[in-house]
Amino acid sequence: DGVEKQMQSNHLGHFMLTSLLASKLKSNARIINVSSEAHKIARGGLDFDYLWKGEPNYGAWKSYGQSKLANIYFTQELSRRSEEMGLDWQVASLHPGTVATDL
Repeated sequence: DGVEKQMQSNHLGHFMLTSLLASKLKSNARIINVSSEAHKIARGGLDFDYLWKGEPNYGAWKSYGQSKLANIYFTQELSRRSEEMGLDWQVASLHPGTVATDL
C-alpha cells in the first residue's frame, strides 16, 4: 500500500481507531495515545518527504521517532478540536517507559 510500516502501526492505527469511535464517545471522554520519548529523535519536526514512504535513507529509529511525534501532534490537535466543539474530553499522550522487546 506504499505507507511506511511503523507509521501505519504506530500512528495511523491510533488515528483511525479514534476517528471511528469519536462519534460514539461521551462528551466527557478520556482519550490517551501512547507515544514515546523517542519522539525526540525527530528533532526537526515531521519530515513529510520521508514520513509516508520511509525514503530516502530509511532508518528504523528515524521512522519510530517520526511516528511517535505524529502521535503527539495528533493528540494536541484532537484536544484543540474537542475544546472548540465544546466537548469536555481529556486528551493526553504518554511515554509508557522502556520495554525490552525483540523488535
